[in-house]
Amino acid sequence: HQRRVHGGRRKETKADIPMSPSQLQDHQHTRTIKRITLSSTLNSTFTILKKLLSSICIQEPAFSNVVVLYRNTMKGEKKTDKGASRETLEKRKRAIHVKMFRQIPMADMEVVFPFKKMNFKPTNIVALVVTCVLGVLALVKTVTQSQGGGHKLMLAVGFMLVMRCFQLWQGMKNAKKAMDDDITRTLFNKTQDNHEGVVFYLLNSTEQQELKETLLAYAFLVANGGNTAEGADSATVDRMVETAIHSKYGVGCDFEIDDAVKKLVEHGIARKQGKQLFVDSLEDSLTKLDSKWDGYFNY
Repeated sequence: HQRRVHGGRRKETKADIPMSPSQLQDHQHTRTIKRITLSSTLNSTFTILKKLLSSICIQEPAFSNVVVLYRNTMKGEKKTDKGASRETLEKRKRAIHVKMFRQIPMADMEVVFPFKKMNFKPTNIVALVVTCVLGVLALVKTVTQSQGGGHKLMLAVGFMLVMRCFQLWQGMKNAKKAMDDDITRTLFNKTQDNHEGVVFYLLNSTEQQELKETLLAYAFLVANGGNTAEGADSATVDRMVETAIHSKYGVGCDFEIDDAVKKLVEHGIARKQGKQLFVDSLEDSLTKLDSKWDGYFNY
């Protein structure tokens, strides 16, 4: 739900009040997509054995657009700009950064967050520690029980221990590097815009939605007799637009007929008399808009 303000303050309506998560989930126009993961599908040993040779369908919802708004922290950072003034450092500290990403799966949301730190998995660290402990115990046992040629056996066991630990450590480093490369590719391919470009995109998208809303209101007003002497009823047009969108695209919406009519009235295309709405014909509307657009730039 968005609060729209055009040219000043307006009376707050019920639609402007934010909805709680429970109310939003129970709303008639809310659509939900269920996550189907391997952990939820293969939740038992019997299920794993049963579906061992069968195909498994998983479903991961994705966000078409994700806007990340964040501010850098100066805590723990080295102040390399010793010559910078205190005011400059404070502005840099409080600078707001905006980034926009596209088609981000819900499971990969952490990828787009700033200041990510890749750490080793706890299981890998446990495996490395257990290997070192067992290797040291085996080495001590070999030294205490060996009689002749104990040094050679100790060197052999020690060498095998070092090589095994190096193998585990190298595998952990390769896994971390592969994850870093995957994050880099994801950020490169999924980044849509930064800073001013994101603000411009959001403003442009909002303006497009406002234009579509106004065009829908005008088209259904004309179709419902708004350009005749009888006029059209706003509540009827509101229901017609919502029904048409639902039947065409299968989604519900809360169409703001009053907001759309207000724009038409401001441009001189529509007028309101009581509960009835009247709009000009398409030819007269285009003539008025053309004259208004030509008057924006006087040269």
